[in-house]
Amino acid sequence: MWYPGNSGNVLRYMRRHFMLLAVLCALLASLLAFSEPAGAIIGGRPDTTHTYVGLEDNGVVICTGTLISPRVLVTAAHCFSDTTSALGTDGNGHPRVEVTFDQQGFFTQPSPTEHLGTYYFDPGFGFGLLGGGLPGFDTHDVAIIVLDDSLPSLGHANLPAIGLAETLPTGTNVDISGYGVQHFGKPDPCDPSCKKQPDAFFTRFGATSNLLSVGKGKLGEFVKISGNTSQGKGGQCFGDSGGPILLGGTRTLIAETSFGHSNCTGVAYDYRLDTAEAQTFVLTTLASLGLSL
Repeated sequence: MWYPGNSGNVLRYMRRHFMLLAVLCALLASLLAFSEPAGAIIGGRPDTTHTYVGLEDNGVVICTGTLISPRVLVTAAHCFSDTTSALGTDGNGHPRVEVTFDQQGFFTQPSPTEHLGTYYFDPGFGFGLLGGGLPGFDTHDVAIIVLDDSLPSLGHANLPAIGLAETLPTGTNVDISGYGVQHFGKPDPCDPSCKKQPDAFFTRFGATSNLLSVGKGKLGEFVKISGNTSQGKGGQCFGDSGGPILLGGTRTLIAETSFGHSNCTGVAYDYRLDTAEAQTFVLTTLASLGLSL
């Protein structure tokens, strides 16, 4: 995820460019940490196939999410659960967010096509509750966004059968997609010790990766995904949080992007959507709103 950070059009233009500047600052700061919530697709290509994958923002943070019905996206709880939305809240205090499904994201001209919605995150979510290890930073990392309008023309992904990940062999192809960092550049001149900096993002990119394993015990909420770009596989990076991990060549979700290494090429830990725990949150939240998939 990212911590960016007529007259109506002027205000939108100003807010967008302020956000972009803030995001750039946050990108640089985030690279100082060893590990971070995950962002964009490294080693990928422009993704015009997964039209139901969108770029989300609350005026402070950006993430990626996936439609699982014409009105409902699934995404990560760590995206917007600990910031105050610049778009306000609904009558019950749930954050308002906006989503664009434009492949070019914020750089679409003259402006992105935005869809407003309301964000609900799993109340069991928390940072650092699983203990040590890379994915120990959170638990129950799942949320949904319910859009104000229905978008059937975009299509949608599907929640998996319970326990699907545990039936898949090591090396199973998965498709990943997101709006985060696509590659890194170095300033010129740059001495040998300077850090690489992200220099391309906010466009939906996709790639193929591999399932490495399904977590056990405390880590049973996660699947491990390869990020070995040197072997032609895509890596998840800053800005892809909440984006889909799909069974290769299908619309079946296995997990959503949760946690990765700061160089965006190592193993990623992604929150499983094939557990009764995750799906109970999604379905009971929708039921409380008088909705269903």
